[in-house]
Amino acid sequence: MLQVKTILKKFVLQKNNKNLDFKKIAIPLFEKITNNQTKCDKQFNTAITDQPITKYKNIITVHCVRHAESTMNALRNHNIKTLNIHELLSSKDPGILDAPLSKYGVEKANNFGDNGGPIYKGKPIMERASLIITSNLRRAMETSNLISKRSSNSCKICVLDFVREKALYLSDVPCLSKEEIIKNYPKVDISFLPDTNFKDYIVLPEDHEQVDQRIQQFINFIKNYQNLESNEIVLVSHYYFLKRLLKGTFIETLIIPTLI
Repeated sequence: MLQVKTILKKFVLQKNNKNLDFKKIAIPLFEKITNNQTKCDKQFNTAITDQPITKYKNIITVHCVRHAESTMNALRNHNIKTLNIHELLSSKDPGILDAPLSKYGVEKANNFGDNGGPIYKGKPIMERASLIITSNLRRAMETSNLISKRSSNSCKICVLDFVREKALYLSDVPCLSKEEIIKNYPKVDISFLPDTNFKDYIVLPEDHEQVDQRIQQFINFIKNYQNLESNEIVLVSHYYFLKRLLKGTFIETLIIPTLI
């Protein structure tokens, strides 16, 4: 056990399925965030600092889940059966543009959803959480939709742009409009998504500073979100974003206890 700035830190990685990584963090809400907005907040006028702070003023537990296997992941694993090779060569295949889940990924996400995820304090995490946060990339939204089978009816699936993957490839750029998201995933809440075409402003590749800025937006959002029925949240995100969140400079404001 390590002690950093009076905050206890322990690390855990539990692989529940081959392609669904699960971690758990807890964010201590020491104080309400300042009114300083990030550049992205100002650009899209989506500042969250005016929202009432959550009633849980000590700790919010965030169960972190990496999305299930996408068609782009399958391609990298040399399984290109789900892709159109002719469109792939011209970079127009929908399997690499905002890649959806592969057949294997759907199977694993369904299995996760049927079981409700790992057991924590005697109950599956999907039954414990009062909010599911997902990125606006298709593979994350599909995963969130499939794993939420045992979540309560009051548990929202909130779509946020700033928890998306570090934009390195075409498959990391959101392609669905708000209307398309609602059509494909009618249960989700898109009220926090900016009205913008992400393909027009995301320049590949993103750097660590841009990802860190989005991580801070995520932490601010958690600290100020209202109407939580419990102090547990599920975050469905991506490899580099979660790696940066858990291992970067932000780790000193997180508690990561072991799962028992």
